[in-house]
Amino acid sequence: MQIERPTNSPKRDVLKAEVIALKKLQQCPQVVRYISSGRDEQLGINYLVMERLGNDVAELRKKSGGAV
Repeated sequence: MQIERPTNSPKRDVLKAEVIALKKLQQCPQVVRYISSGRDEQLGINYLVMERLGNDVAELRKKSGGAV
């Protein structure tokens, strides 16, 4: 899952661009599966939910002592 606080600048809405790209690439077997995306008005965040493939980079960095 990825989350992003919305901005007033379309150039900074990175998550929206990722959702568009991910949806267009769903027919490719090497691309992570899209599950859902949207906006949680109560929390004030945009979100993207996709298939989990393994540890995220932050977890790998922690386990390797920062050498990733």
